[in-house]
Amino acid sequence: MASSSLRERAVRVAVKLAPHTAEPAREAIREAATRLPADPRERLAAGFGPVAELRARPAAIRPTAFP
Repeated sequence: MASSSLRERAVRVAVKLAPHTAEPAREAIREAATRLPADPRERLAAGFGPVAELRARPAAIRPTAFP
């Protein structure tokens, strides 16, 4: 997991470069932003468009023993 200062710097750089970003990369950034806390997610949304709220992680799949 990235430190908060590294995450903050990455968000600043991403927002600064947003006007020069192609649509496929914008989509990837919006998808990745769903896993961020509210403040950086909102700043990315300002530069890259609407970002969905944080989604719950799917439940882990547990292996079962074979009979």
